[in-house]
Amino acid sequence: MEITNNCNKSCDFCTVTKRKKGFIKLETFRERLKKISGFADEVYLHILGEPLLHREIREIFTILAEYEINFKITSNGTLLDESKKVALVENPFFKQINFSLHALNDAEIHGEVMQGILHFSELLMQKRDDVFVNYRLWNYSSSDEAKNSIILAEIADFFQLESIQIPNNRRSKKLLDRIYLNVDKKFDWPADLPNQNTESEKIVHGFCHGGSSQLGILLDGSVVPCCLDSEGAITLGNIDEVTDFQKILNAPRLQNMVKNFADNIVSEPFCQKCTFRKRFL
Repeated sequence: MEITNNCNKSCDFCTVTKRKKGFIKLETFRERLKKISGFADEVYLHILGEPLLHREIREIFTILAEYEINFKITSNGTLLDESKKVALVENPFFKQINFSLHALNDAEIHGEVMQGILHFSELLMQKRDDVFVNYRLWNYSSSDEAKNSIILAEIADFFQLESIQIPNNRRSKKLLDRIYLNVDKKFDWPADLPNQNTESEKIVHGFCHGGSSQLGILLDGSVVPCCLDSEGAITLGNIDEVTDFQKILNAPRLQNMVKNFADNIVSEPFCQKCTFRKRFL
């Protein structure tokens, strides 16, 4: 569930949305959460944007607890102040935070931002036994090797670990109990790629979990099959326009997409050009 498509950074690895910028209102968030209650096992508070930029983020955490829905966050960590840390630590439905360390600049890596991320990770390990922390470096390439090495050295020094080495054939490495390092190359957002001139009869083989085990809800209420559909290319309906979320789940377009994926067929042109789904091969 996208609670804002605004961000306090402009990173080259992230897409720039053409949609109207904004922040979700609390009453809208509550209504949408009410509609998906019973369908969703967990909620991620992002598609685009920095969730901690929302001025009422602590109230959003509280609403999630009221509906007893587990939630996870992806953040660049630059806005993680003490009040937000407390709100997360004390919320029993908070289960995971992913830090996009590739978003940090040199000053943030060497300064209070990186230290704040590391100290919060340590606090979570001390206070909670059911929360996971992922440090993401989704920019792994020769051009970023120096920057990533500094980040890895900061992590190793803080937790008193030996130097962190990432084998080329592994995307995830356990650093400590419930603290992981996720490494991958930068991917292209499908919305930024040109449309393929695919003949209608041509069959593209492949699989994705989009639509079957995950859905996304954009800021304007549009329901999409996954968080890579940042512009609503595959809009399955609008959550604000239905009283029963099951109606969206029964949408022919969604049902057709899921069936085709199960048959190893990629039927949607948008999905055919998505390079991220190839990570599941």
